[in-house]
Amino acid sequence: MSDDVELQPAAVGAMAVRFRASGMELGRVRDAHAAATAEAVVPVARAHERAVHRWTEGLRVAAAALVEVGTELDACVRATTDGDERTAATFRGVQP
Repeated sequence: MSDDVELQPAAVGAMAVRFRASGMELGRVRDAHAAATAEAVVPVARAHERAVHRWTEGLRVAAAALVEVGTELDACVRATTDGDERTAATFRGVQP
C-alpha cells in the first residue's frame, strides 16, 4: 500500500476557499463574542473573565490557522498549475 496521495488542483482550490471562509467566519464570531462579553450586564467573577479570555484567544488562533491553511492550499494549486516543480509547495508532506 502506497502513502502517495494525489490532490487535484480544483479540489485543493475548493478546500482553500472553504478553509479561508471558515476561518474568516470564525474570526467574525470571535469578534462578536469579544464585544458581547466586554459589556456584561452583571459583574462577573475573575474565573469567568479568564474563561472568556481563553475562549476568545482560542477562537483567534483557530480563525488564523484556518485562513493560513486556505492560503497554503492556494499556493499548492498555483505551484502545480504553473508547472514549476522546483517551486511547488509541499503541504503536509504531499507534493502537488
